[in-house]
Amino acid sequence: MAVSKKENPFLLAFLVCLSLFLLLQTSGCCEPQEKGAFKIGVVISLTGVAEPLGRPEKNSIELLEKKINAAGGISGRKVDFLIRDDESEPQRASQLASELLTKNKVSAIIGGSITSCTMAMIPIAERNKIPLVSCAAGTDITTPPRKWVFSVAPPSSLVVEKLLSYIQENQEKNKIALLYDVTAYGATAVNELETKAQERGITLVSKESYGSADVDMTRQLRKINATDAQVLIIWGTNPGPAYIARNARDLGIDIPLIGSHGIANMDFIQLAGSAAEGVVFPAGRLLIPEAIPKETKQRAMVEEFREEYRRAYNEEISTFAAHGWDAGLIVTEAMKRAGGDPKKLRDEIEETRELVGVDGIFSISKTNHCGLKLEDLVMLKIKDGRWTLGE
Repeated sequence: MAVSKKENPFLLAFLVCLSLFLLLQTSGCCEPQEKGAFKIGVVISLTGVAEPLGRPEKNSIELLEKKINAAGGISGRKVDFLIRDDESEPQRASQLASELLTKNKVSAIIGGSITSCTMAMIPIAERNKIPLVSCAAGTDITTPPRKWVFSVAPPSSLVVEKLLSYIQENQEKNKIALLYDVTAYGATAVNELETKAQERGITLVSKESYGSADVDMTRQLRKINATDAQVLIIWGTNPGPAYIARNARDLGIDIPLIGSHGIANMDFIQLAGSAAEGVVFPAGRLLIPEAIPKETKQRAMVEEFREEYRRAYNEEISTFAAHGWDAGLIVTEAMKRAGGDPKKLRDEIEETRELVGVDGIFSISKTNHCGLKLEDLVMLKIKDGRWTLGE
């Protein structure tokens, strides 16, 4: 159909605008500067028995998010940690991990707070080929290494080694009793303790268990007290170990109590009260910054983190706060190099070397998906309601 001369100016203007629009589209100039936030899923325990772990993890992850975004994000894009509560239930953790992948299209997942919830999410991470960085400490999480799974907590294997070394070399004892939580975290401890104690010539004379929701372990403690155990190892996360400490005091049990790194927060001291006095446990150096050499990057990192955490939440840092921070740090540092592609992100997490965290200095590799070492742990002793060096 012919176009009249009167209409030509309008047609010409339309064609010029269309050409400019197409040119801008193909050159990318019309793309918004903000492509959308990098999304990282977080599945931790904000309610249920593991709430004392998940709450400080949430606090530190939110603190890290604010800090990164206040500095301009990553490559000009915000970081969005999508935090979900697994209610301390493995089945719920699995469900939430699936939802974060299918509905929210996250690039990685952080969690869980406890070993059982982490183990429930591992098949999902492996099936969907997405990095999972756990805050839990079960040895089975990263031993043997799983391609898509990492952890920031010192694994139980390291902690048991540190604990037994202390019992044998500092306390000069060779007969131990174990009272452990019947969770995946506790089961790992049993296997590690039995194997490593035998290697060291230490005898496990009694082995008792308790449920995560139990509040009275008097029956188990009476059995242990009837043996010739010289040390009682309590393996679990709060509140159980605090109840055990109180029960042991009430029964007049006077052998040393040694906890796992599962009691490395002020909740244990608050729940156990005076029964916490004298309890020894292995943990990261962050709880006693003075144990970290001066003028080192980790000392500066821990002191800065402690100050920021205190200012934001009006409470002391804990091992679990450190786990949340370090998990977020490892993922976001890798994201600076890899972007949001899960495969590239996984590869860059595995290339993490000498990354200064709060828990320690992380060097991850194909054969080590935790990255911490024995030297990152110290033995702490509770004295006058405070943490002190126990070595």
